[in-house]
Amino acid sequence: MKPQTLLRLALLLILPPLVAFEFARHSRAQQPSTALTSGNNTCTLSFPLPNASDIGAAKFEKLLYAFLDQGCYKTWVADRQIRNSGPFINNKPFGTHNSVKVFYSPEVWDWLKHKNRESEIPDGAMIVKEMFPAPAKQDAQLTAWTIMVKDKKGAYDGWYWSFHAPNYASENPAIDYPDSGFGLYCLRCHASAEKESTFITAKNVEGDPISFAIKVPTMSKQAPAVKDEHQQVAETKEIRGGPFGTARKTPAPDFINLFKGLPLVPAADVKKFPGESFGSCRCQHGRAGRLSHFEPVYGMSFGLGREHGLSL
Repeated sequence: MKPQTLLRLALLLILPPLVAFEFARHSRAQQPSTALTSGNNTCTLSFPLPNASDIGAAKFEKLLYAFLDQGCYKTWVADRQIRNSGPFINNKPFGTHNSVKVFYSPEVWDWLKHKNRESEIPDGAMIVKEMFPAPAKQDAQLTAWTIMVKDKKGAYDGWYWSFHAPNYASENPAIDYPDSGFGLYCLRCHASAEKESTFITAKNVEGDPISFAIKVPTMSKQAPAVKDEHQQVAETKEIRGGPFGTARKTPAPDFINLFKGLPLVPAADVKKFPGESFGSCRCQHGRAGRLSHFEPVYGMSFGLGREHGLSL
């Protein structure tokens, strides 16, 4: 065989693998890292974030909002799908939130999955709940986030609570009802959780998510999406009300007449409700656009446990 023929054969055997190798190397170099990117955004923040109790809530809030906007949590373990948080009947959602998908930072997932919810979740751990219109649809557009960040030094319950939405900013942050901080209204329900003020369950990640009655009329016009209660609080401009009446020193005669035989109880013996942050209630919408976050309907809670898996 001629030398020229041998050279051609050698080139045919050697060049294709070299070209394929170079092409693969170039493709990997051009491909963004999944740990640092999510969608069209690039995460420029490292996790965990500094504690709000160390750097101040205002500074932490800016970092947290950027963390959410950049999708820095997107690589975490998450619910297997967008899911309903309660029934949806006659075009009305009756869930604790609208539709949700929860993401768990590695520390939270380790506590939930491997430690069987024992011991404490460490500071800096985070639970991010993406929120969508109800009823749940897998192609729904994100409307907001609610977040829990563990920070034992910040408050008695041990969590920093937050609400944020795309392109959202408070108009009067100095005087508006706070969207983020310690001891917020979230605790009115979360205080009843069995452990760590959270209702999360691995069932929503590894099994079939907790389901509810979803009745969507197929032949009637669908009502516009109802805003989540957190969004309603964030957008509230004014809470109307008047001054309290003068406190009575004796029971009202009409009350005594209606409840005949009811024993009079000294004021010192009257049982008092806990502070509103630690009360347990199911908030309903009030009249004329008023929000029951400020007019809570109190109710007793009997050991809501992890088996309920209620939202976040």
